[in-house]
Amino acid sequence: MELKVTITQKGAIFEGKAPEILQKALDEAMSEAVTFMEGRVKALTPRRTGLLAQSIHGEIERGTPVVRGIVAHQSRYGDLVERGTGIYGPRGQEFIITPKDKKALFWPGAKYPVMKVVQQGFPGRHMFEQALNENFGELQEIFNRCGFEIARKLSE
Repeated sequence: MELKVTITQKGAIFEGKAPEILQKALDEAMSEAVTFMEGRVKALTPRRTGLLAQSIHGEIERGTPVVRGIVAHQSRYGDLVERGTGIYGPRGQEFIITPKDKKALFWPGAKYPVMKVVQQGFPGRHMFEQALNENFGELQEIFNRCGFEIARKLSE
């Protein structure tokens, strides 16, 4: 049995290009992942007016060697839609609405004034959580391709 090992001083590692190659590949992979997830979250978002879906955007925070991808909303009520409210929400308590200054509550269409209104809330849609869970394999594939690309370019 014969084993030959050849050590060369050529290639991206020896030329000092490794950090640049790593950063570029990570930036591209994160950009692809964020764009992918933004689309998946928007597809799962309920569309009553469309404003919540319009407020969902992806962003990339670049740094060396850390790259952070963020998909988030800029809506006042987005967290409520994601997590739910009332008995379905994080606190697990119903809402009790009472009048101010000991007055009764009344609204157009009500038969009579009331002293309080109890709201059960609504279940969360969990569009961010669901998008991540359903597409975790695709995200892994994006970053696996990134790793192979890094390895290929470093060995050139």
